[in-house]
Amino acid sequence: MAGTDAYEDLHEDDDLAFAQLVDQFDSELQERIAQSEEQADTRYFYIDYMNKVLAAAKALELHQFSNWQVPNFSDDVYEIQRAFSFAVQNFVMQIRIRKSRTQRLYSVALDQETKDKIHSYIHGIRELINRADLEVGKKNSLFAKLDAFAADVNRARTQFQNALLAYISISDAFKDTVEGLVPITKLINSINVALGRAKAAEPEATKLPPPIDDKRIDPPKKQIETKKASRELDDEIPF
Repeated sequence: MAGTDAYEDLHEDDDLAFAQLVDQFDSELQERIAQSEEQADTRYFYIDYMNKVLAAAKALELHQFSNWQVPNFSDDVYEIQRAFSFAVQNFVMQIRIRKSRTQRLYSVALDQETKDKIHSYIHGIRELINRADLEVGKKNSLFAKLDAFAADVNRARTQFQNALLAYISISDAFKDTVEGLVPITKLINSINVALGRAKAAEPEATKLPPPIDDKRIDPPKKQIETKKASRELDDEIPF
């Protein structure tokens, strides 16, 4: 079972972090059920699962499940958890589809030649940073941002956000040194040209996906309330 360290690697996007946690909680739940005895009362596992998912949604300020409550042992735990699981799966699927479309819009697929060119430009930037009169901590911070961007270049699709973060930090670090800023700017522009050409060669994205609906997902009404409403309706019918 995952420890607290698992939460340190959560995605920065709240929706994707929630989807990531749901995957983790699902795996934990299935593992606990598989390890339980055949006739064991597994209601606690389902209650614990719902408690964790609702806590994650609250911590990430996702309000879709704010109308749900953790069931008691006196409730129909299995029925409630089944409905809850379907609702969570539906929401997570929406997250993944919409985020996937957004990520494709703000990313590009690079061929190997373009990747090699960009890596050579990144290497040139590293050399300039290494020779610059900067504090060791500042240099390490810039190197870390370049490492993140270089890792993106090696992926199937290169995201733009780490490149932008590196550009901003590097430009700020060299803003007072014209000797360093000019060659740094040339290398950054070369990277931008390479990324721009690759993006222009891709089919144009249609549009941004709509934002994920913040509408609350209501839990199923208790069966006892349904029966009561049915009896009241019967009383009103004079035959």
